[in-house]
Amino acid sequence: MHRHRKSKSGRLEKLVIAINANLGGPPSAAAMAISAGWPRLVLIGIWGYVIGTPVGILIVEWCLR
Repeated sequence: MHRHRKSKSGRLEKLVIAINANLGGPPSAAAMAISAGWPRLVLIGIWGYVIGTPVGILIVEWCLR
C-alpha cells in the first residue's frame, strides 16, 4: 500500500489531480482524490464545473454576437 505524503501547501496534490482530470476526466480525478485522502479537492473541482460552465457559455455567446 502506498503512503501519500501531505505537502503543507497542497500544490503537489492539486497538480496531480489537475493532470488526472485533463487525461482521465472528472470522474477519475474525483475517484483518485477520494482514494488518496484528498476529499477537499473533489469539492473544489465540483465548484470549478459549477462556475466554469456558465461562464464559458456566456463568453461563447458574447463572442458570437
